[in-house]
Amino acid sequence: MNGKLKVVGCIVAVAWLAVVWRSDHPRVLWREHRLVAVATVGLVMWSLSSTLWATDRGSALASAGRVAMGAALLVVVFTGGRDRRAVLTLTLAFVAGGALTVAFGLIFKPGPPVVGAVFDPTRLSGGVGDPNDLAAALVPAIALGLFGLSYVRNRQGRVALAAILVALLTGMLLTQSRGGLAATAVMLGAGLVLGGRLRGRIAALCGVLVLIGVFYYAFLAPTESVDRLVSVVHSDASGRRSDASNRFPLWAHAARLIAQQPIAGVGAGNYRAAVEQRFGRDPATDAVHQRIVHNSYLEIQAELGIVGMLLFLTVVGGAVATAFRSAQGAATDGDRDGELLARGILIGLIGLLAAQLFLSGEYQVQFWWLMGLSLALAGTGVRATSGSGDRLPAGGRPGLPCDAS
Repeated sequence: MNGKLKVVGCIVAVAWLAVVWRSDHPRVLWREHRLVAVATVGLVMWSLSSTLWATDRGSALASAGRVAMGAALLVVVFTGGRDRRAVLTLTLAFVAGGALTVAFGLIFKPGPPVVGAVFDPTRLSGGVGDPNDLAAALVPAIALGLFGLSYVRNRQGRVALAAILVALLTGMLLTQSRGGLAATAVMLGAGLVLGGRLRGRIAALCGVLVLIGVFYYAFLAPTESVDRLVSVVHSDASGRRSDASNRFPLWAHAARLIAQQPIAGVGAGNYRAAVEQRFGRDPATDAVHQRIVHNSYLEIQAELGIVGMLLFLTVVGGAVATAFRSAQGAATDGDRDGELLARGILIGLIGLLAAQLFLSGEYQVQFWWLMGLSLALAGTGVRATSGSGDRLPAGGRPGLPCDAS
C-alpha cells in the first residue's frame, strides 16, 4: 500500500507542478495565510529536529517525513483551489473518494494492513486498512455531501450525490466505530449550531439517522456489533476495569510521558519506543495496532511537546477560523453557494477534529486535504475576487458550474 501511495503522490505532485506552471498568478500560502504558513513550516522543522533527542531516530525521521507530506498536500490543495470551480471539484473529489473506499471494502474485503495486526473481518475497513480511520475519514465526507446537495443544482448531480451519501452513511455503520459514531454526533451538533440556512435539514437528518441507527442495531446488526457498541467500558475475567480497546492504558502512558518531557516531547513517532524504554513492555498494549496513542492531541503533545502542539493548533485553528470567516463573509455578501461550501468544510473539520480524540490521525491525507480546502476557499468569494476576476470561474458567478445545462 505504501508503494501505491508513493506513486499516487508522485502523480499528484506532477499535476500540481503543471497547474502552477500554467497559471499566470499562482496562489501563495505565505501571501494569503502567513500565520498558517509559518506554523506549517515550523511544525515540519520541529518534527525533523526531534530526531536529535528521540530514542528511535529512524521512527522520528519517518514521522517527520509524514508531517512534511501532509504539509505538502495542504499546499497542493490550496494552490489547486485557484477559483471556486476548482475548490468545488476538490470538494466533490473528497466526497467521491470516501464512497469509493467504502465500495472497495465491500467488494474486495481486504485483509489486515499490517502482518500481525488485530483484524476483525466483520468490520468494514475499506481501502484505508483500519475501520476507525475509515470512519474518521467518512465524517467530513458526509458533511460535505450533505451541503453539496443544496449546492449542486442539476438533478443528475443531486441524485448521484444522494446515492453517495447513502453509501457513506452505510459505510459509517459497517465500520462499527464508536469513535466514528461519536464524531458524527459532534458533526451533526455543530451543523445544528453553524448550519445556517440548512439547520432545518440537518435537524431532520439527525432524526432520520437516529431511527436508522436504532433499527439497524436492534434488528440487523450482528450480536458482536451490538456488544461492541454498548461495552465501551467493561471488566475482564480478573475483575479489572478497562476499556474495550485498551485505550485508557495508552492514554495513561502518554500522560506520563507528557509529565516527564513537556516542552520538547520524546520525538516524532517515538511514543512506543519511549514507553518501552521508560516503563517496560505492557502485554495489554503490545499489539501492532496499539503502538500509537489513539488520540492525536495526546500523541502530538507526548511526541512533540508544547512547542509542537502550539504549532499544530495554530495550523488547525487557522483552517477552522478561515472556514468560519468565509461562511460569515459569504452570508453577508449574499453568496449562497460560497456560504454552503464554507459551512460544509467548517462542520466537516469540526467532526474530523472530534474523531481525532479516538485515533492517531494527524498524518491522515483527509485531514490535510480538508484544511487546504478551507484555506483555498477564502480567496474565491465575491468580495475577494471583485475587480480581479482571476479566481472566478468562466461565466462570472461562483455557482455556475453546478447549474443545470
